[in-house]
Amino acid sequence: MYDINLKTAVTASKAALPSILKSSAGRIINIGAGAAAKAAAGMGAYAASKSGVLRLTESLSEEVKDRGVTVNAVLPGTIDTPQNRKEMPKADTSKWVQRRQLPMWWCSWLRMALAPSLAPPCPCSDAAKTAASTTLTPNFSNSC
Repeated sequence: MYDINLKTAVTASKAALPSILKSSAGRIINIGAGAAAKAAAGMGAYAASKSGVLRLTESLSEEVKDRGVTVNAVLPGTIDTPQNRKEMPKADTSKWVQRRQLPMWWCSWLRMALAPSLAPPCPCSDAAKTAASTTLTPNFSNSC
C-alpha cells in the first residue's frame, strides 16, 4: 500500500516540483481517500498510506503556497472496481462511485483547477469553490 499510494505521490511531487517552481504558478493534485480520516477494520495499511498522502498534501501546500503553487488532494470515495468488489464482498455497492462517472468529473475538476475562467458551469462547482483548499470531495450524484 505504501508504494502504490504514498510513495507514488512523493515521487511524482518530487519530479514535478523543479519545473513547477521555475514557472510563475502550478498545481499538484493528489488522490486521497476518505479512509485517511476514518478507517474501518482491516484497512490499517490502506488508511495509513492514504493518511500519508493527505499529510504530504497539507505540508507541501504550506511549503509552496507563497510561490504560486497549489497542492490539493481529491477524495473520490470507494470506486466500484472488480478488486474492491472482491475485497469487500458484503459491502453496499450502491453507494460506490461508478467508474463511468469518473472521466467527466475529473475533466471538469481539472479544468476548474487549472483554468477557472475557462471552466464550464458544472454541478460539481461546490468543489470549484474550494479549489484553493487542501482536500476536495466530489459530488458524484450529479454528472458534469
